[in-house]
Amino acid sequence: MKHIIYICVLCFLLNFIIPTTETFCDDGQTNIEIDLHGESDWKCLKTSWSLNNITKSPPSKKCYPLQGGSHVCIDNVIDSLYPKDVIPNSGPHRTVWAVYGEHKYVPPGRFVHNLEHGGVVFLYHPCAPVHLIETLRNVAKTCTWKHVFAAYRNLTQEFPLAVLMYGCVYKMNRINSTDISNWVRARAKKSPEDDNRQGGYNHSLIELSLPPVIHEKQEFCPAVPEPTPTPTPTPRTDEAIWAVGSLVFICAILIAAVCYTKLWRSKPGYDNSGAKLWHDGNAGGSMSVAAVVRKLPHMMKSKMKNTRSAASSSFYTRIEDNLSSSEEEL
Repeated sequence: MKHIIYICVLCFLLNFIIPTTETFCDDGQTNIEIDLHGESDWKCLKTSWSLNNITKSPPSKKCYPLQGGSHVCIDNVIDSLYPKDVIPNSGPHRTVWAVYGEHKYVPPGRFVHNLEHGGVVFLYHPCAPVHLIETLRNVAKTCTWKHVFAAYRNLTQEFPLAVLMYGCVYKMNRINSTDISNWVRARAKKSPEDDNRQGGYNHSLIELSLPPVIHEKQEFCPAVPEPTPTPTPTPRTDEAIWAVGSLVFICAILIAAVCYTKLWRSKPGYDNSGAKLWHDGNAGGSMSVAAVVRKLPHMMKSKMKNTRSAASSSFYTRIEDNLSSSEEEL
């Protein structure tokens, strides 16, 4: 009997002294670079997509056959175990799941384990429109504390956003928070493990999500209104420059017309003799400003002719005077 007790005590002590195989398999910190691909995982390396260039279409909602959820140690590549044309939503995964909250990037091997524990994963393409990303972030934060929000470069321009639950994928290019909430609630509590423990993988964590206080009751994944997009200033274009230039030109013409015709002298108390075009001698009446502006070019030409004629007559007069003085001297 004593030997049996000694053996039990020895096994109990060895369980604490000797690390388990799973501890060495993956701790969420060691050799995690095997699942990373650099900045392209979370950063848009091209021009961000404009919402106007993304054709609005109904969301894609699909559930797939569930794959076995075995643990894959960190010394083995895991990406090749997932289908290339489907966002991973079940199947093999790393031992340590991601911390709930917002990350720059979470490898599929991590967030699949979150899905197995009943978490909700919100993904966006790094080049997706900023307004859509912000709206999806608000939906994630108000849906459940057990959410993972991160970039995922394998999304497409057709559907740059996605929401995942265990075995199911909801892809979209517009956000209907009510529809998303209904879809999530319909699939809640259907994961194989309803585990509320916090994860341990936090390599690119931005904001931690914490469980609510016990006495606080929160509705699971309520619908939230979409935020109003921030207005952006209209860039200056050639059309705007031409419009301003045309306006300045018209104002200059009007000012020149008023100054040349001296229209202000038509007011009572002023001497109207200096007004050049305000009174039409042939019609015997006054002219409108529009008529003055229309007649202004002709009057300018007439004035230039009169000026040239006056200059010519003055020139010939001076010549005659010079000849006369020359004759007198002779």
